[in-house]
Amino acid sequence: MGAWYGWSAGWDMRWMRAVVAMLTACGVFAGLLVREPRSGSPGADEVASIEWRARLALSSTVHLVGDLVIVVEPVGSSGRVTYAYDLGAAAGSADVWRRPGWVEPVETLDGTLLVTRYETGFSLVDPQTGLARWTNLDADEVDEFGGVLIWNSCDEETGAGMCALSGLRLADRAGEEVRRGLRPDWTIPVEADWSLDWPLEGVWRAPGTRFESLRAEPAPGGTPVLLPLRQDDRFEVVDPATGRVVFGPAVESPWERILVLGRSVVRIATRWDGVRCGYEVTATSLDETAVSWSRNDLDLGTAGGTGCQQTVRIVAAAGVLWARVGGRPVLLDTAAGRERWVGQPDERVVALSRSYAIVATPAGRLRLVGLFTGHVQAELPGTVDELSAVAVVAGGVIVESGNGIWRCDLQCSRVFTGGWLLATDSSRAAVQWEHDVVVVPV
Repeated sequence: MGAWYGWSAGWDMRWMRAVVAMLTACGVFAGLLVREPRSGSPGADEVASIEWRARLALSSTVHLVGDLVIVVEPVGSSGRVTYAYDLGAAAGSADVWRRPGWVEPVETLDGTLLVTRYETGFSLVDPQTGLARWTNLDADEVDEFGGVLIWNSCDEETGAGMCALSGLRLADRAGEEVRRGLRPDWTIPVEADWSLDWPLEGVWRAPGTRFESLRAEPAPGGTPVLLPLRQDDRFEVVDPATGRVVFGPAVESPWERILVLGRSVVRIATRWDGVRCGYEVTATSLDETAVSWSRNDLDLGTAGGTGCQQTVRIVAAAGVLWARVGGRPVLLDTAAGRERWVGQPDERVVALSRSYAIVATPAGRLRLVGLFTGHVQAELPGTVDELSAVAVVAGGVIVESGNGIWRCDLQCSRVFTGGWLLATDSSRAAVQWEHDVVVVPV
């Protein structure tokens, strides 16, 4: 069975949440996921701005979809129920719809459809009604790339050791009525051990915490999102809109990672020099076959052990790659192989957007550095710690720090004092405040 290689931590967290839900139902770990309040209390104006407030079961997850709050709540030892609240309805209104089943997590797709996942398979659900437009119970894995739903299925029809990767353009399906047997826009055969090696784009969260992922900023208009597909010892770049191979196949070694960053195919090979893991990084344009640049002085921090296997996510987005050179953090332009920005020792890049690098200092300060200017454009008042979240959204970033939830662009403004960030979009944030979940404008 294939894998979304760069996202294995997300699947580990889903298993952990299932175990926590089971132990919680048995009276074990009660309160584990209800953390102590952050320092400070919201003012009267902040409390007055609350659009929605509810006390949810432990290990529930929250998603914001337009004017809806989507809640996934545990039922019993292993069940789940998903329901939606309308933020525009009167206070105390009942939920808009409710769906039983194992649907952890819920993914939002441009606010037009939800993907609800089951133990095997998924449904496309209208968020306004909760009705499934289409269900596929044969899919092993499913995710969304550039507005295209991609899923994998392995069955007898594909042959021994073979699977099929399929794509569905969501924009073409949003207005359709419920249909049975809806066919994908394309299907390509893949080997059973295929994987998608995807970098960590636009989102950062310390590993092992409750909320391991928040939605990233959309790709710039007109920039294609391409699938880096690996099969055995071959690597291909697939256009998710058509299923057509636009680059490759390229032969890779088991020690390499190959990523698509902007219009560049970046190959990262590792070697053990007797003391540490070294990296050989080369880039090829999608439009050419010759190597456009190569460097061996970059430390990506993705490899470990004497075998130098690369298991750590790569921080990259919009044609920019994070690395260290001589102990200093750098942002590398993957088209030219040159540094756009060089930081101070012990600083680290925790997230990237189309315009900013979000940089954490050793003292826990957070700075927004312009990707093209290299200058600090904003600095977060207060500090962040190993449990803080940074979510990149259109027009800025939403940050959870020790003294509240902040929105930062050219400057930072606090939107709520105290609390833990659960989910966000460009206009609202869901925050755990004491034992409740509240939704506030940002």
